[in-house]
Amino acid sequence: MLALVLVCAALALILALWRLGQRGRYFLHVFQLEGYKTNEYRAWASNRSGSHVWRLSHTLGLLVIALAAVGLWAGWGAWIVPVALLLYGLAFFSAKLYRSARIKKPLAWTDRMKRLRIAVVAWTLLPVVGGILAGFHLGYGADDAFAGWIALLAGLWAADLGAPFWTLLGGYTTKPVENSVQEGFKRQARVTLAARPVLHVLGITGSYGKTSVKFIIAELLKQKYNVLATPSSYNTPMGICLVINTKLKPEHQILLLEMGMRYSGDIEELCDIAQPHKAVITSIGVAHLETMGSIEAIAKEKAQILEHMKPGGDAILNGDDERVRILSGVSGKQWRVSLEDESAEIYGSDVSYGKEGVRLIVRDDTGETAEIKAKLLGQHNVINL
Repeated sequence: MLALVLVCAALALILALWRLGQRGRYFLHVFQLEGYKTNEYRAWASNRSGSHVWRLSHTLGLLVIALAAVGLWAGWGAWIVPVALLLYGLAFFSAKLYRSARIKKPLAWTDRMKRLRIAVVAWTLLPVVGGILAGFHLGYGADDAFAGWIALLAGLWAADLGAPFWTLLGGYTTKPVENSVQEGFKRQARVTLAARPVLHVLGITGSYGKTSVKFIIAELLKQKYNVLATPSSYNTPMGICLVINTKLKPEHQILLLEMGMRYSGDIEELCDIAQPHKAVITSIGVAHLETMGSIEAIAKEKAQILEHMKPGGDAILNGDDERVRILSGVSGKQWRVSLEDESAEIYGSDVSYGKEGVRLIVRDDTGETAEIKAKLLGQHNVINL
């Protein structure tokens, strides 16, 4: 009987631990996608408590453990243990949710994620170790005492159910370390920029379009200047610090930074790292409404880039977005860009589309005009241009 139990236990452990690894990785990824923000991650998990946190496998596993415990207590016989081990393994065999879930960005094993994983694994092992120790107390087979295996299953069950909670605890545990690491990166970035007084910093923010506008501006400026632009959507404090600390070279003349936000104070934090000489605001919309609370709060936060520019800095604003158009607080010049208002400092007209893309005429505030052609379609791309 003991040999049979050991074989069944090995199968159950392999399946349970494999599923635990898949589930733990999934919640680590969610935590990263939520920007390592414990409040946002907790809200995400709370909203999915019945679909992602508690699964059918947890109900089945709990039933198996309960029935096995009752069976041993009632004297049904030791045969109940290998049966329970096999049923438990089958209950936790599926990890489909964690393999096939669509993701916005793949999991990046950054140094921060590696530190977080160590903390999460440590928390995850607590119920498993507890189940093992309880099992030694109850017995794993000596004198036909098999209750220890049920205790081990209970520990595995608790570890699997608690996967989202262990990730949250890992976030809290590593937060002091991460704060210290981030402050070090910020100091390094400030020192790097301070040593480059002639470097011109241009900051871009907006609910929509900021990445596209950043790449368009970068291509235009590269015709005359040596430009460094943040890649992809590197628009967080650590993303900007990474670019400044590792990519900025002495030959760069312009630093083009995309500045994102999710909470009040985010833009100010980014400007504290790299204070822009000029600022671009592409749009103000409902993106991040869940974290900001209202469109007015989003507009106020986006406007912080104007408040924290260098003295005399110019602002380039989307004049066709009414919430952007009314922003103030610019000590330098305010350039409104519009396809609708002829009084705007930068005005686009005569827009036409063809098989080769878009064509339009652009006029500045001096009356000078230029024709622009681009292999882009859609009015949103025209205002971006």
